[in-house]
Amino acid sequence: MKLGTILKKGILGLAVAFGAASAYAAPIPAFGLTGSGPIEIKFTGFTAPSAAGGGAGTGLESTFGAGYVGDIHDQNNASNIFWQPGNATGSISYMLWGMSDISSTPSLGGFDLFNKGCTVGPNCDGNIHISFYLDNTTAMGGTNPGFAGAGSVSPGDRVGNALGGLTDTALLMDWIMVPGVVIGDPTTTMFQHVNSITLPATGNGSFYAECASGPACATFKQPGADFFGVFTLKDNSLTTSGSNGWLGAIADPVIGTAVPEPATILLFAVGLLGLAGTARRRKF
Repeated sequence: MKLGTILKKGILGLAVAFGAASAYAAPIPAFGLTGSGPIEIKFTGFTAPSAAGGGAGTGLESTFGAGYVGDIHDQNNASNIFWQPGNATGSISYMLWGMSDISSTPSLGGFDLFNKGCTVGPNCDGNIHISFYLDNTTAMGGTNPGFAGAGSVSPGDRVGNALGGLTDTALLMDWIMVPGVVIGDPTTTMFQHVNSITLPATGNGSFYAECASGPACATFKQPGADFFGVFTLKDNSLTTSGSNGWLGAIADPVIGTAVPEPATILLFAVGLLGLAGTARRRKF
């Protein structure tokens, strides 16, 4: 199945799932969101080959990645920012881990690559994870390092599912990718269309994810998958971060819904009940 068909069906499903989401604005307490309703999470980062060296069908991890969240904004109005890094909000870093290759098939201009969670080797639980960390310690950037130059983090700094200074702060949320991005396929949890099945490569991909743990999950929890992500992948090998081992560059948004805090929902419901009572009194 071609990527365009997969994305169209995925986005149509999101429109149904998130179309009725509340646009009622309210502060979200988990990490300082200032609005609710359909959102986009903008991210950038880098990928590198896993030391496990996983190939298709081995169950070993093939690739991992890391990066930062740029902002979280209203899906319908990108200028309406619900969260961005700064003095009061800290910074959010992430690590992508556990990805293995199921299979690849030749496709127009490259390959269709089907991924799922690794099952062989340490730190493999059968899921592809994106783990997010909140650093509230200092100004923009927090204590988090860059990916090139002095003080940068390299793929070789990884120990298990920890990476340099990126994962040494508070776990905000952990996502696991779930089936659905390839219609009728219960195994694939990430789909990519790439010009090469090994890094460096260019292409794009998509996934569905659920928020599995962490204090921010209550903010985003929805029936079914909580997030739908699309991303671009670029050859990063000729850059300074590429010479540091980060052979791929990834970017683009994840779609989800932020919900009001329970106390706000309760107050809103009480207000509606009050209006209903007023209407009854006027009727009788």
